[in-house]
Amino acid sequence: MIGSRVGIYGQGGVVPFAFGNALQFDGVNDYVSFASINHGITFTFSFWFKPDTFTGTIFGDSGSATYIVRLVNSTTFRYAAGGFARDFTIPTLTTGVWYHGMLSSNGAGSNLRFYLNGVESTTGALGAVTGTTNQLGRYSTTTSVQYGGVLDELAISVGYAGSLANAAALYNSGNGAFAKDILSNVVAYWRMNGVSGDSTAVDEQGTYNGTLNNFPASGMWVPH
Repeated sequence: MIGSRVGIYGQGGVVPFAFGNALQFDGVNDYVSFASINHGITFTFSFWFKPDTFTGTIFGDSGSATYIVRLVNSTTFRYAAGGFARDFTIPTLTTGVWYHGMLSSNGAGSNLRFYLNGVESTTGALGAVTGTTNQLGRYSTTTSVQYGGVLDELAISVGYAGSLANAAALYNSGNGAFAKDILSNVVAYWRMNGVSGDSTAVDEQGTYNGTLNNFPASGMWVPH
């Protein structure tokens, strides 16, 4: 079953968290597209990533080269929208290692925050600008920085600014947690539990199923 959750039922019929599969990006031309989400100026992005390189887009907008959530290098993450940009200094990343990232804004322009593995990396102001996203793995169709590596458990919350406590709970010492259980107002949640032959990244929370573009016929769904 596409997008089925992995794991056994616990007490009370609750499904315990398990990563299951994840989606491998080649860093060349593959990406996931879905209907545009306007996240406004108060939002949270949550995602797990295992990079093969250190320049790559996580969330992007096909119609704009100015909206991105991406790796700039091994020590820098960037958020950009509406001509504004903010870089976050993070501990040095290593290829082939899983990390959890969470980016949030409270809408005031003064509390844009990024958390890596449940730890706040930096805090800084950014103009109160709105943004949209409709792609995973690249930004615009003309000027793109493709992501190379694996992505999993990607969620977008609209109208809710995640906290340090949220980031720590999502990371959970590397064991994760369901984003829908930690964040409020989650409008899209791609758990990336596809199997060989699946061409859809199922949104298990909303209606933003993603289409896989330029992926191979098999081999892109990998265990996490």
